[in-house]
Formats: sequence, structure tokens, C-alpha cells
Amino acid sequence: MAEGAKDDIDALKKELADLRRRLDDLSKETVEGVKKPRGRIQIDIGDFVNEIMEGVMTGISGEIEKAVLIGPRGVYIGRAGEREEPEKVEEKMDPTKTASVMSALSSEHRLRILSELMAGGKYANELERKIPDISASTLSSHLKALEEAGFIIQEAVRGRYLITIPGRVALKTAHQLVKLLEEG
Repeated sequence: MAEGAKDDIDALKKELADLRRRLDDLSKETVEGVKKPRGRIQIDIGDFVNEIMEGVMTGISGEIEKAVLIGPRGVYIGRAGEREEPEKVEEKMDPTKTASVMSALSSEHRLRILSELMAGGKYANELERKIPDISASTLSSHLKALEEAGFIIQEAVRGRYLITIPGRVALKTAHQLVKLLEEG
């Protein structure tokens, strides 16, 4: 192995250890000083956020070991510091885009697909075996909708489907919202 490649591997290992430590630190933090909403539903926002984040962090800790950050526009492999800071964008809700993203979560089958992908990447035939009550063509259309929403990506080389970080957050948030509404 070339000396430069060995140095790169050592640097990645060091970066992974640092990321893992920072992830552990984040998972121990709690949200303090958040007021409970007034009205019919009384919840502890800190617990709500912590449950969502704990689930998300548990799901992505295995991905961090591979030093792969997956986003809706593809896969980025590299070291911290190599990426440019994203430009700050004013937050304005686009109702059409929001409805499109939310509609991707409006199917029981799509939620089941996301749940299956939380454990790791899967090929279409593996998903067919895990969710036998839908046809291959229906599965394909669900995968396309999830991919268009940015919740999953498909590896270009191997063809495996992977859940993105926004996909993980969306699924965990949907579960927490249902839990909240059932308790309220």
C-alpha cells in the first residue's frame, strides 16, 4: 500500500473517532429551557426532540463508521474541512414542494420501505422479499417517489437503495408525531 494511501486511511480513522465522540456528546445533550405549548396537548418538547434525535443518531452511527454522509443529491465521501460552507438561504415555505415531500410519506408501503432501509442498504429484490404484499412495479414506483423526495438514493454502481439523513429524520419525526397525537 502506498504511503499516501496509508496516511489517508489513518487520517480517516482519526476523523471517524472524532465524529463518533462528537455524536456521543450530542446524544447526551438535552434540550433545556423550552416552554411547553399551551392548549389541549401538553408535551415535553425536550423529550420529543431527544427521542427523535436519539433514534436518528442510532441509525446513522453505523454509517459514520464508513465515513459516508448521504444526502438527497448523492453520496459524499471525504474529510471534514474539504467541503465548502453552504450559503445561508432565507427560510420560506414553498407549499407545492412541501406537499410533494409530505406526499412521499403518505403511503404505508413507503413508510415500510423507509423502515426496512433504516437497518442498512437493500436491493430491490430484498425489499420485495421483506414487503411481499406489493408487486415489483408498485415497489418501483414507491422507490421512485421516495428518491424524488430525497428520502432515499440508489447507488450508481451496485444499485442498492440507501436511506438519506433527511429520510431518517422524516421517518422518526412521523413516528413521533403519531405517538404525540395518540397520547394527546
